[in-house]
Amino acid sequence: MKRKSLLLFVILLSAFQIVHGQLSDSLQQVLSQTKPDTQGVIILLKIASRYNQKGQTILSDSLAQAALDISVSIGYLKGEVRSLHRLGYFAQNKGAYKKSAQLYQLALQKLESEQHPITKAKIYDSFSILLYEQGKISESEQYRRKSLKIYESVKNVEGITNTYMSLGRMFKGQQQFDKALSYYDLALTSYQKSRDDFNIALIYRRKGVIYRMLKNYPKAETFYFKALDIYKQRGSKRGEASTLYNLGLLYGYQKDYPKATDFMIKSLEIKREVGTKRQVVNSLTNLGKVFLLTGELDRADTTLKQALEMAEKQGMKDLMMYNYENLALLDSTRGNMSDAWSYLRKHLKVVGQVMSDKGERTLLELRTKYETEKKEKENTLLKREKALQAQQLSNQYLWLGIITVAFLSTLALAIILYRYYRSKQKANHKLSLLNKELQLQQEEIKNQRDFIEQQNDSLFEKNTLITQSIKAAKSIQDAMLPFNSRLEELLKDYFCLYLPKDIVSGDFYWIEKSENQVFIAAVDCTGHGVPGAFMSMITNALLDQIIKVQKLNSPALILEELNTKFNYALKQQANNHNLGMDVGLCKIEADIPASSTKTSQTKVTFAGARRPLYYAPASDNAIAEIRGSRRSIGGQARKKIPFQEHVILLQSGGIFYLSSDGYADQNDFQRKKMGTVYLKGVLAKVYQLPANQQKNTLLKELKNYMHNTTQRDDILLIGVRV
Repeated sequence: MKRKSLLLFVILLSAFQIVHGQLSDSLQQVLSQTKPDTQGVIILLKIASRYNQKGQTILSDSLAQAALDISVSIGYLKGEVRSLHRLGYFAQNKGAYKKSAQLYQLALQKLESEQHPITKAKIYDSFSILLYEQGKISESEQYRRKSLKIYESVKNVEGITNTYMSLGRMFKGQQQFDKALSYYDLALTSYQKSRDDFNIALIYRRKGVIYRMLKNYPKAETFYFKALDIYKQRGSKRGEASTLYNLGLLYGYQKDYPKATDFMIKSLEIKREVGTKRQVVNSLTNLGKVFLLTGELDRADTTLKQALEMAEKQGMKDLMMYNYENLALLDSTRGNMSDAWSYLRKHLKVVGQVMSDKGERTLLELRTKYETEKKEKENTLLKREKALQAQQLSNQYLWLGIITVAFLSTLALAIILYRYYRSKQKANHKLSLLNKELQLQQEEIKNQRDFIEQQNDSLFEKNTLITQSIKAAKSIQDAMLPFNSRLEELLKDYFCLYLPKDIVSGDFYWIEKSENQVFIAAVDCTGHGVPGAFMSMITNALLDQIIKVQKLNSPALILEELNTKFNYALKQQANNHNLGMDVGLCKIEADIPASSTKTSQTKVTFAGARRPLYYAPASDNAIAEIRGSRRSIGGQARKKIPFQEHVILLQSGGIFYLSSDGYADQNDFQRKKMGTVYLKGVLAKVYQLPANQQKNTLLKELKNYMHNTTQRDDILLIGVRV
């Protein structure tokens, strides 16, 4: 058996000569002195882990496989299990989850129930992480509890505490905060007994984050300050900077902006000294956001532009994206619509680049996975071929050895024992150095884990701040829309069904009175959300100027002038883009006496840019439609089609409707669009009802049709009874 193991190891060392150039001098020396025994297996696995951390996955897989082959040949069960565990971990890092699970299962099958409990618990831990990455939360928790049971049975304090921390992180990620806090408290008790100050501070910070997410701000503040005191006492600048940043975010949530600003500036000063450039840009971005929320627009402008400049130099596209959006909101607040629109276009461009980069990374990962699997198959064939050659050599060397051993047995045995003893001493020394190096690497991994968690918290904060900013933008857009009192004054009997898809909308309605004429419009801008809202603000201002200042009163001429001004405002001839809008515009004139009856009539003049007018005379039981011109406002029209005007006379009690395409474009659960025919049918059923009842019925019909599907566009529908 020993002779076979020696021959196998000779073959493996020969294979490593192929990749000799990839090994450092010190590790080449360690590997050349390694023997095919239990100590050699341990050394191979340590070297494999080191090269896997460096991203040299083919080499690390080969070393771990060599350790497995030697363990099998010498009957070293623990080495087999550890090698299978390490190979499973390497496969998990490459995204080969199925192969990783198979290797973990095989490792567990090798273990008997009483043997190597700590090793079994560590495999359960790895299995739990694998399942969590696949989104199998319940199964992941079960494996964590299995490992915890083993650690408790053998009273392994470190394993118990680490499992408490892992369960706390798992439940925090699932927002099961009560369970997360209970496990963090258990871990805290253990760390306090061992006086592990850094992990105590880490738990205080994590509990602070949870209480902040629960909006229990006093408790969050208490735990953050406990962590801060420890970091200051131990001289941990990085920990101090992170905790000051957490406190700044906490005060921002409480709208205590002076304190938020103070703590964020303190954190930024430390990060400039000891932090990464990304951490500095991140802090500048959030500090600028606080200035924007507090109305300190000049400080916000300076800080955000400084963050943007650093992000652009370093190619940090995600932070460039946030700063472009923040600067767009800043300039829109100042009324600098041209600059705001420029920043918004840059924001949208970077968003597209980020999505494209993600796609390229996914393709590269798939390609790497394919190449890795291909290489593994080639290695398997190579090992089989070399094993066959080794067997042939073994038979030849066997006879040669029988002849030689009688003559040189005593001398050879003495030399072998002496060299083995010397190499064992050197290997132990090298192994000690490797252990120290691995401990340093584990410490670095722990610091990186804390940094990643902080980045996750930071992303959550950014998302919340962006949502708050968009809600503030909604308040601005709502203020732009006509007040209900104004609508009631000018229209008397009406309803307005207005449902933005996102927080802000690309649809809006507009009304104005000029002399004895009332103008009302329903506008559907390209897109929805923030881009559509920007366009709605521009269009609202242009309509006010055309009606109030230029005093145009022809709907067709108003649309023509709106098209001209919109093209000029967005520089569409120079930029060559097709952003635009569809509009339905009506002019309502004072009552006109009918020729044959004593009842009065109302004259409604309509012009549409790809939007129709629906109306129902008081005496009819059907909905009529006047289609708008086949031309939008804005964009690069190939052929200029004039806007047409249509005049209708409605008796008292008649009704007309203006709308965007949002209501008719909604899908049912089979993804079938509602369409205008269905909409006209609904209007025919409800047009004789009072305005409020019409609105409620239309909402009910929409809800029944969509059947819990997601709203796909902004919705605007206005009904006016004359």
